Amino acid sequence: MQAGPSDAVAAGSRFDISHAQGKLYRERYWNHAISMLWRKKVGSPQSVSSSDISPFRKFARELTRQYRLDKADAPEDFFKLCFDMEARLNDG
Repeated sequence: MQAGPSDAVAAGSRFDISHAQGKLYRERYWNHAISMLWRKKVGSPQSVSSSDISPFRKFARELTRQYRLDKADAPEDFFKLCFDMEARLNDG
């Protein structure tokens, strides 16, 4: 997997390559192309609502198939990506 630029993640996040563990984690789980496609689809993390979940789930499945991600690990990886993006569910 190809790592993206180091400034594409928040300092101190699990993908922060300034730490050895971050480098290893990022090499194992991070795919810059998937991350950018996901960030483009999700948009502003503050605007995520429960009505967005179904289209996001469908898009995550498409990316999982397209990039041949491990089907058992992909849901957790997308969740971690949303967490790193500081996505919040707002329904009010």
